[in-house]
Amino acid sequence: MAFFNKSRRTGTLEEVIGRHEDGTILQGEADMYVRIQKDCEKSPLHWYVWYDLSLPIPYGGQSEIQIDFLLICEKGAIILEVKGGGIEVIGGRYYYSGKNGTLTPMKCSPFDQANHYKWALINNKVLNNDQIFVDYAVAFPHKGMNSTSTNEQVDLSFWLWDKKCHEDDNCSFADFCESILDYARENSSKSRFIHILSDKELSDIVEILSPTLEDKSRYSQSSLAEVLKWLHVENMDILQGLSKNKRVLIEGGPGTGKTTMAKAFIKKHNGLKGLYLCQNILLQAKIKEDLVQEDLYNCEVYTYGRFIQSLAGSTFLQNETITSAIVKQILDSNNHIFYDYVIIDEAQDIADLGVIPLLNSITSNTGNGINIGSYLIFYDIEQGYNSNFRNIDGLISDLLGCAAHYQLNENKRVITNKEIVRIANHVLELESNDQYIGYLKEISENEHPYLSITKCDCNKSLSRAFRAAIKQSSDTTNTVVLVHSAFKHTMSTADAGMTLYDSLSCKPGVHILDEKDISNPDKSSIPFTSILKYKGLETHKVILVIPEQCKSNDLRNFLFEVYVGITRAMMELQILTFKQQ
Repeated sequence: MAFFNKSRRTGTLEEVIGRHEDGTILQGEADMYVRIQKDCEKSPLHWYVWYDLSLPIPYGGQSEIQIDFLLICEKGAIILEVKGGGIEVIGGRYYYSGKNGTLTPMKCSPFDQANHYKWALINNKVLNNDQIFVDYAVAFPHKGMNSTSTNEQVDLSFWLWDKKCHEDDNCSFADFCESILDYARENSSKSRFIHILSDKELSDIVEILSPTLEDKSRYSQSSLAEVLKWLHVENMDILQGLSKNKRVLIEGGPGTGKTTMAKAFIKKHNGLKGLYLCQNILLQAKIKEDLVQEDLYNCEVYTYGRFIQSLAGSTFLQNETITSAIVKQILDSNNHIFYDYVIIDEAQDIADLGVIPLLNSITSNTGNGINIGSYLIFYDIEQGYNSNFRNIDGLISDLLGCAAHYQLNENKRVITNKEIVRIANHVLELESNDQYIGYLKEISENEHPYLSITKCDCNKSLSRAFRAAIKQSSDTTNTVVLVHSAFKHTMSTADAGMTLYDSLSCKPGVHILDEKDISNPDKSSIPFTSILKYKGLETHKVILVIPEQCKSNDLRNFLFEVYVGITRAMMELQILTFKQQ
């Protein structure tokens, strides 16, 4: 039906194949290229062919692998190793035969070499063998061989294309490859998961592979070091662990490097089609900006809500609440969308909103994504809003049954921030309003060079303290004002008809933080927003405005928001407490 040359070299046969050092063409590869093209064009399948793939993937003692041909069709993928010229097999060992009769032993059997390359591509996520069958073959176009071994049990002639086949016009190399894939399908334990690829599924894989196979840097060990240097991360073991596992959950609190590791994962897999989902709009904007700065364009970034809305299109109402049932309904009526990997940041915020059916759908062509897809999920139960009532532990447990699990226990930030996180952690341990009031008093009485608390008893004293805090913060790009949501319902006595939140947002020296401010910050004033809108982000200094006591019936969520606000500070925290009337 069709032959598609996906190689990086095009033009005449000599230009595509290349030459030996002495200037002669690589005859074995040239003869195979001509035969592959001829037979694949007559095949009822679509054949995509890559020639001479050199990828710096360490495997089997080698620093890189060099694949002669990779062929992909609706039924699967074949890694083809070609050995041209004179070949001899003596006692099961393979030799190159020179013109003067000299024999030069090969380092390993061509069949072992092709098999090694097969697993190198699978283990390094170039090909996903949970979605497409992968096998190998060996071609000796100038050597006739009845078998590869006198022992029938180890004879590999089923995977052999030799001179007799090559010179027989009744033989088809495309049919030969198809027979290998059919045999693999019939004898594979994974056959219940794999099916013959549709045109769209095949084109999706080819689209993913085309840039990936030419993006050599993402596989090399040195590039991993560059990723770590870029991110100021020292944990090479975790990144290597991410390379070995297709499905990973990472648990960690503020400052342990979850979002940083997500960006490292994206950079390492540049060239693959990725999706990054997070909970809030500001975090989405920040991740987008970071990826643009690093020229990483193959990973789409959405908030979870915006992504679900994009799938539903006009059928989704703007103010409709997302639930697991709605997500399932949207997925059932939506054309299949596939991503090579999915990253979910702050998963504790959206785990009960249809994340599992979504992963099942968009990371697998067979609807079994949590078992066979590729995903990286970051979560922190402590930072989950209302997590006790939403069965987040149970949902995370369901995912843990299908994925590797890592815990990031160490705070990666500076010493002052570790102390800030320690103070925040204690907030979550408080069990009453009186304990909260007492804890604020305890903090204020202890001297902390990185933390200060100002108690405000009235609107006038709050306005004065707020103006002083803004005036003292000269670094506008590394400072943020975060206000507790309780003040969105507390009326200001100084500004009639306005809530305290709105009143503070109008003060000189601040501006409302929005998405555009992430990529083009307003340096003339300090950004202002609510604590929960800033969740997932962090900055050097936080001016935090919180109630002196809890007036709501939900102490847990009240304290949770205070905890989130405190942990947004990396270096310095200035707290203003206000006694609500």
